[in-house]
Amino acid sequence: MRRALFGIVASSVVLFAAAAHAEPVTVRFTEGVARGFPVLRSASGEVLAQGDLVQVARANRVENRLVFRFHDGSIYDETVTYDQGGVFTLLSYRVVQRGPSFPETLEASFERETGEYRVRYRADEQSAEEVLSGSFEIPADAYNGLLCTVLKNLEAGQSQTVHIVAFTPKPRAIKMLLSRWRRSR
Repeated sequence: MRRALFGIVASSVVLFAAAAHAEPVTVRFTEGVARGFPVLRSASGEVLAQGDLVQVARANRVENRLVFRFHDGSIYDETVTYDQGGVFTLLSYRVVQRGPSFPETLEASFERETGEYRVRYRADEQSAEEVLSGSFEIPADAYNGLLCTVLKNLEAGQSQTVHIVAFTPKPRAIKMLLSRWRRSR
């Protein structure tokens, strides 16, 4: 099930291990108010989860919340707040994943302004819950929850290295190479 969720962005995103220069992505298309009901399917087409997407924009500040409710009772709940004035800047991020579809239970968040993070993590039902918190330097080009938005703002044929913050369970910045393919005619 987790593979299916990762597959949402995996077709356009490649993990990038080599050292490369990363920088914030320029805003070409601003985001506005949006409401959607995405469906998460397996590779065979089976419906795994029903989604609810709500996006609200006020001036250059955008809040986006995506919730997937799985048929087995699992929940994936992601909230991202970002600024779209000139370049995309991730301001805050929160993710919750729990239930049978997720081997680990995770609730994690961070705030750019303070640099603070908080993680509640349980490896499995037999493990004790860990609570971690502290400071973390969030890269200027961190785009958790924004990969599709950032990708559509790249020019056709353009590639750019950005970061996501992965919770393992401590936060780590991971470089990713985003590539927007040219359409063949």
